[in-house]
Amino acid sequence: MYAVVLTLSARRFFEDADGGFQRKLDRCFLYLANDPRRHNNMKPLKGRFSGYLRYRIGDSRGLAHR
Repeated sequence: MYAVVLTLSARRFFEDADGGFQRKLDRCFLYLANDPRRHNNMKPLKGRFSGYLRYRIGDSRGLAHR
């Protein structure tokens, strides 16, 4: 099991999100805590953000370190 840690700005974004989007994010955090590298919505980034992964939730994207 892995730990999902939010930055201060990510925490504020989560707190300001509506209830439905917060539930989607909570589900994604559970997936990430179980295995952050194996998910259909996870893709490695290139260039300046090489070494990070992006996680897509609908039209929103999050950033995670490998």
